[in-house]
Amino acid sequence: MCLARANPDGVRVTAPLGPNRNLIGTAFAGSLVTIATVAGWALTQLTLLERDLIADVVVSESHIKYLRPLREDIEALAHPLSSESLTRLIAVLEHKGIGRWDVEVAIATSDLQPVVGFSGTYVATLRR
Repeated sequence: MCLARANPDGVRVTAPLGPNRNLIGTAFAGSLVTIATVAGWALTQLTLLERDLIADVVVSESHIKYLRPLREDIEALAHPLSSESLTRLIAVLEHKGIGRWDVEVAIATSDLQPVVGFSGTYVATLRR
């Protein structure tokens, strides 16, 4: 797994198909959900670090939909669901020391056919 791009607008995580292949030669579902979860976690960490906030981050809830098989390397793109979600996260973190926000992650084929839709709620606890 490789963090290929990271900025507060989005994170791109990639992984080769080879070690993440199932018996029929497509991407293993467990690898897809793991890569999606890590992409959302990385986006959350990066977003907080950009604001000089050091926090422990965990995924508290996630939903995944598998839309079609993937027969190529994996590329996950994570982005926040809304700017309001980030504003709320920062305000609650600064007030209570713990907050949550929602992230979407998409995995698609190289010709942009959707493969996986993932949404996750990540909880951040400030380190004091």
